[in-house]
Parts: sequence; C-alpha cells; structure tokens
Amino acid sequence: PMPTESPIATPTPPSGPPADLVADYTPRCGIQEVYAREMCGNTCVSNADCAPGEYCWGTHPNYCSDPNFTPLGYIGSSASISNIYYRCGKSEVDARTFCKTQCTWSTDCVEPGESCFAVQQNFCGSPTSASRRTLRANVKKD
Repeated sequence: PMPTESPIATPTPPSGPPADLVADYTPRCGIQEVYAREMCGNTCVSNADCAPGEYCWGTHPNYCSDPNFTPLGYIGSSASISNIYYRCGKSEVDARTFCKTQCTWSTDCVEPGESCFAVQQNFCGSPTSASRRTLRANVKKD
C-alpha cells in the first residue's frame, strides 16, 4: 500500500556555536587568577577596585567581556581546580571554557576543526548554579 502522508523530515543538528566569541585579557578581581577568570570577576585597574580579600589579576584569555557569553556560575566555596590538563577544542580558551572532551592526542578529538590543547587551570567538573555555559545571543558577531 502507498503511504497517505508525507514523511516528517528529521531536523539537522547545529554545526557549531551560533556566535563567534571574542577572547580578551581584561584584568579582573578575584582571590586568585583562576577565580577572577573562571568566575568572570569585576573588571579592575588596581587592587583598590576589588572587594576586600580580592586582588586585580591579569588573566589568561577568556570570554568574560564578550556580550554573547554567559559564565557558568561556579559556586565559589565549592570550586576546585580540575585535574584534566588536555581538552579538545578549536582553541585553548574554547577547550577550557566549555569543559570539552578530555584528550591525549588531536586524533582523540572528533568534532570538526578541533585539536587537543593543554589547558590553563580551570574549574571544569566543579558544582555550578547553571547546567552549562551558554551564549547570550544566537547571532554571529561582525
């Protein structure tokens, strides 16, 4: 017998992030550099700009200043340094920020355009107040 209805098309999964994030090195407040960067601390020029017990740190590259990035929201007292030192990503900051797949070699990375990067200290695996890092907008930046 012939079908009486058209088949329903399977949706195509997205091929990558909906926006290009721009990393920068803006100094930020925190008790250590990793806290300042991973928790997107307030921007600063000197320690006087920071809360008591925090310092103004020059940071490794991060997406904190990009308007399309929303930080994960690590819970400060529960955050701990990850013991995974290599992750897949399109760059080191991409691999670290989005807590991508652990790797030893670039051949371990299955996503197109990704390689294996040694990553800076991070809080991947620590408890968060959000399910994962997200983008604030689904628009591609110029």
